[in-house]
Amino acid sequence: MIGLEELYGALDCTGYPVANIAFEGKVSVPFIVIMPEGSENFMADNKVYKKFEDVEIELYTDKRDLEAESSVEKILDEFSIPYQSTAFFIAEEHLLKTTYSITIKGDK
Repeated sequence: MIGLEELYGALDCTGYPVANIAFEGKVSVPFIVIMPEGSENFMADNKVYKKFEDVEIELYTDKRDLEAESSVEKILDEFSIPYQSTAFFIAEEHLLKTTYSITIKGDK
């Protein structure tokens, strides 16, 4: 299982701009945003033994882009990361947001 830094590096290899939470300036589509969603830690004896982080990988495109989707899915498959995906059209932005919900290793 990979952590956040490894995930960021792997997604950067797609050639698309990647940001952790948000970009500082405007970027062209397609682009990827990694959003933290919470944790699913393994606990016992009143302490956390293993940290796991729920993350959403958001792929933004101006239309359905099977090549961009395939690039993200290929990386998830290479690292054996199970995922669920959903797509939502943001009308006011004229963007399609494809979200991949995953769980990765926490930071310790």
